[in-house]
Order: sequence, then structure tokens, then C-alpha cells
Amino acid sequence: MVSQSHRLKRFTALLDPFSVANYQSAGWQPAHGIMALATGGLFGVGLGAGSQKWGNLGPEAHTDFIFAVIGEEVGLFGTLMVVAIFGIILWCGCSLAVRVKDNFSRLIAVGITAWIVFQALTNMGSSIGVFPVIGVPLPFVSYGGSSLISTLAAVAILLRIAHDRAKP
Repeated sequence: MVSQSHRLKRFTALLDPFSVANYQSAGWQPAHGIMALATGGLFGVGLGAGSQKWGNLGPEAHTDFIFAVIGEEVGLFGTLMVVAIFGIILWCGCSLAVRVKDNFSRLIAVGITAWIVFQALTNMGSSIGVFPVIGVPLPFVSYGGSSLISTLAAVAILLRIAHDRAKP
């Protein structure tokens, strides 16, 4: 709900995070996420050499803004590799859903694939200022055990469906 003022500020900061009214409040993290990506250039400043992660991207840069950190340290090349990996996950999940025999397995394959890809797009979108910052981790990349365990369990289900129920 947008009933509280800090939630409304996240949406207004989405329009212009660099404005004076937004930059010192809700626009701080999106603005520094965009700056981190711009600083990275084509090949980045080097692994571990990024400066935006040290306080500018908030206390949770290793989860919420890991895509911006990757963009600063590894550059456009690294971010395109991350996007390509999630594209491969999308392609594999959709091809599995087409090949399975029963509808239940097909729905599970589509649901898990959509979950992982949508979560990745949400994290990437909030890092580049397209979506408001809501604190969604980047699957397989962000720091945190519970997200990683649940995502790996979902991939295990996909692999089991591919092993047992997929047509050759």
C-alpha cells in the first residue's frame, strides 16, 4: 500500500532520483545505483575496486544492489553476462515446460521459471532505476542463505521434472 509517506517517496523518487527533494531521501540508493553502473563503463573498475558499495548503496548493497555493484566492478560486459545467464534460465525453463507430458509438471516448470526470472528482473530494474527499490535479492548472486536455498530447491525440482517427465 502507498498509505505511508516513505512508500510514496519511493515512487516519486523513481521519476527523478537526482532531484534535490528526492536525492537526500528515497532517491539516494537509486541515484547511486545509476552512478555505479555509469562508473563501470565497458569493463568496470576491477573486482573489489568499486566504491559505491561502501555506504552509498545502503547497508545492503550485497543483496539489494548487487547488480549495480557488478556493473561498477565488471562493467557493461559483466552485466550483459548476468542478463544472458538469466535469459538462458528462461529459455531452458520454457523449453522444459513445452517438453513435459503432464500439465501439472508444465505449470510447475512455468511457475518456477517465471519466479526466478521475475525476481531477477525486479532486482535489476530497481538497480537501474526502472522499478522502485523494494529489496528483492538477485537469484544465485545476492548474499543470503534463505533466498539461495529456496532458489536452489526450485532448480532441483526443475531438474527432477526434466529427468522424469520430459519427452526425449
